[in-house]
Amino acid sequence: MIHEYYILAIEATTANEFIKGAREAKHLTPSLLKEELLSFQNIKGYLPKIITVHMFPQDQGKIEIELKQVATELNATIIPGYEDMQINL
Repeated sequence: MIHEYYILAIEATTANEFIKGAREAKHLTPSLLKEELLSFQNIKGYLPKIITVHMFPQDQGKIEIELKQVATELNATIIPGYEDMQINL
C-alpha cells in the first residue's frame, strides 16, 4: 500500500507555551500533536502528510516554528493550513 496519498487534517490551536490551557480545552499544541502522531505511527506504522488547521492567529508564527521542529523530529510532512486552501485529490 502506498501511504504517500494519505492526508491527515488536524488542529494545532495554540503554541506550546499554552499547553495547560490547550489540554483543559481539549485542543492541541505542536507538542501535543507530536504525541498524537507518535501514537498514530505506532498503530499504523507510518505517518501521512499532515495539514494543521484551527490555529489562533495571534499564535500562528510560534505555532508554525514549533510545527517545523515536530516535522523535523518525526521526519514528517506538516503543512500549516490557511484560509481558502485547496487540496486537489
